[in-house]
Amino acid sequence: MDKNAEKRRLQIALERLYIFSEVEKVGLGGVDPTRLEATAKQVAGALKIEAPPVNKIFDESYLPPLEQRALPPAADRKPLT
Repeated sequence: MDKNAEKRRLQIALERLYIFSEVEKVGLGGVDPTRLEATAKQVAGALKIEAPPVNKIFDESYLPPLEQRALPPAADRKPLT
């Protein structure tokens, strides 16, 4: 295994899959209820069923507090070394 290549792959994954505006707002593991509702309605429409309410799809009560799931401020983020 090429350690440097794997580190670069992880850095790319972090930057493109985990660090974006929604995660900065709702924290890791959280969801934007408005966006989730829109997605549920889209899927339900395609399946010709009624969309379930957001609270039946996602319950954030099992998650740690937002402070523990929040990303560090952008200025404090450093690339993997």
